[in-house]
Amino acid sequence: AYSTMMEEDDKMNQLAFITTFLIAFKGRLNRVCENI
Repeated sequence: AYSTMMEEDDKMNQLAFITTFLIAFKGRLNRVCENI
C-alpha cells in the first residue's frame, strides 16, 4: 500500500511540475509575441 501511495505522489508531483512549466512557457510566449 505504501509503495502505491508513493507512486501516486510522484505522478501528482510530475503533473504539477509540467503544469507549472507549461504556464510559465505560455506566459513567456505571450511576452515574446507582444514584443514582435
